[in-house]
Amino acid sequence: MRYLLKLFLAIVLGYFVFFGIIGPSIYSKAIKSLKQETSNHLITVRELKKLELEEYFFERRGDLMVLSKDPLVVESLPLFVNAFKEKGLGSKQYIDAEKEFGTKLTYYTKTYGYEDLFLVDIDGNIVFSAVDESYLGINLLEVDFIDPMIPDIFMQGREKVAFSDYVWFELFNELTSFGAAPIRDRRGDVMGVLIFHLAFRQINDMMSKRPGLGKTGETYLVGEDKLMRSNSRFVEGSTAYQLRVDTEGVREAMKGHAGVSIMKDYRGASVISAYSPLNVEHFNWVILAEIDVAEAFKAIYKLRRFMYIVSGLVCIGVGLYGYLAYRKEMKLQEEEEWEEEGLSPEEIEARQAAYAAAEEEEKKKKKKKKLKVKVKKGEKKLKKPEPGKDAKKEKTDKVVKTEKPAEIKEKKVDTSGKTENVAKSVESKDKKNRNLDKPDKAKNAEKPAESKDEKAGGHDKPPGEKK
Repeated sequence: MRYLLKLFLAIVLGYFVFFGIIGPSIYSKAIKSLKQETSNHLITVRELKKLELEEYFFERRGDLMVLSKDPLVVESLPLFVNAFKEKGLGSKQYIDAEKEFGTKLTYYTKTYGYEDLFLVDIDGNIVFSAVDESYLGINLLEVDFIDPMIPDIFMQGREKVAFSDYVWFELFNELTSFGAAPIRDRRGDVMGVLIFHLAFRQINDMMSKRPGLGKTGETYLVGEDKLMRSNSRFVEGSTAYQLRVDTEGVREAMKGHAGVSIMKDYRGASVISAYSPLNVEHFNWVILAEIDVAEAFKAIYKLRRFMYIVSGLVCIGVGLYGYLAYRKEMKLQEEEEWEEEGLSPEEIEARQAAYAAAEEEEKKKKKKKKLKVKVKKGEKKLKKPEPGKDAKKEKTDKVVKTEKPAEIKEKKVDTSGKTENVAKSVESKDKKNRNLDKPDKAKNAEKPAESKDEKAGGHDKPPGEKK
């Protein structure tokens, strides 16, 4: 086997070794490493969000415990209760108590980011509201339009620090949560309950921050009823308490498991999801940090596409090289055969030229066949009846039918006359041909006589010649 074929086989072998064995192994290792890197990043994001939420509710719990024991609340509650029961909300006694303590309580509420602060006596009457005074005098245990969540949180707050889950509250026209703590006198007896109104926007602001999550990454919360407790970045409008999420990650986190896996999310998209239960008292929530697989593995997909392109180009190059090497090998074999036959260099060149000419002829024939096919296709297109032609033909047929019979007869006469003229012209031409043939025959008849005379004259001796 010649050098060129050996080189070709070596290239083919190297191609299959690289793109059949080394390439796939490199690709699989890259996928694993990138998946591990993305998983670690999602776990970091999840844990940071989890820590932020846990700290938020821990601080709210601390605020309730501290403020419920603060002298500001412990001393103001009896004054508000006595003024409300004895004189009413508009009495001078109540106004004086509000001037002394109301401003400080309102400042505290706004400083710590609460929507409102309520002081409620032991019977359930709201005796003070830091922001909205329309709730003053309402009894939480008697009014029907109050959501059952508030009486429940009030009853829990008489005994310990408690929080309610975020729910849609018609009275405030928003998602709302409440925190409650008992207010005790110096003897330790419960005088009433301190209630905080917590806004949903603080939770939503925390969850809407997506550092390092690209275009498709997000973190969101899901409650024990499998309804979202935050808004989705992919859905316009609010999804909290509206969008149901029942995915593998949610189910595993509800069981108390934390992990990372590739799964389908609530949109049906393939994502890498890092899930975990949220360790917050009174809230049975789970947290998920996710990113689309297509974005997470974008670099790997680009590498795979590049490998496909390179392998395709190499395959084309190897095939072209093999074809050229084969042709060169065949030419060398032919030249060797010709040399063995004892052909001279001129004869070898002549044969090569003949082969080249034959190849050119084949190329021309192929081009002609292609042209014929194109012409036939064009004729077929032209033969297709155009819209409206049938209607034109019908019109012309109608016009012919409406012509008078006399005109048609005249036309027939004219055509017969034309045929007679044509017949006369043909007869005249025949006559001319006959006349031309007659002198030729006469000439032919005279020719033998002349030849005889010539022969006779040829044998006569010139005068004066001796015998």
